[in-house]
Amino acid sequence: PRQPASWNSTVLEYYSVAPLEHNTDLTYTAACPDCGGLVSSRDFYIARRVAKRNLPDGRVSFGSGGVSVPVASDQGRPSRTRGWNDVSGFVVIAPPDDAESCSVVWVINSDLRGWLSVTLIELAITTVISKWYVALANELERTRAEFHKNKKAD
Repeated sequence: PRQPASWNSTVLEYYSVAPLEHNTDLTYTAACPDCGGLVSSRDFYIARRVAKRNLPDGRVSFGSGGVSVPVASDQGRPSRTRGWNDVSGFVVIAPPDDAESCSVVWVINSDLRGWLSVTLIELAITTVISKWYVALANELERTRAEFHKNKKAD
């Protein structure tokens, strides 16, 4: 199993299980426990499709969408609850004239399963989204600084 990107503190484990067709694969993701341990680790098997599109107005979009699928060969792990995602995903849209910004739209339609209150589920999902965006922004800033440093060295 491949470990997730080091910047993504919301994921314990992530890997591609098998290719399904062009730009589509089956992935496994295990999310970190959250809300001070009130929400235990959840794992998901997702049929995921990724794509890049050139939009008519000159912008470029990158997207990843998926849906949970049952995997009979994996009956779960004792420390994780099997979650379920209905159609979910994200799109990143880069404007044609601004290399310093982009728009990110993330649609989450998750059933975390287990004995959780609606309030706790909403808190957990909101916390994960917030942590992910902050971590992504920090990683992009680190990457940008490294890029500019290497560019000056050339």
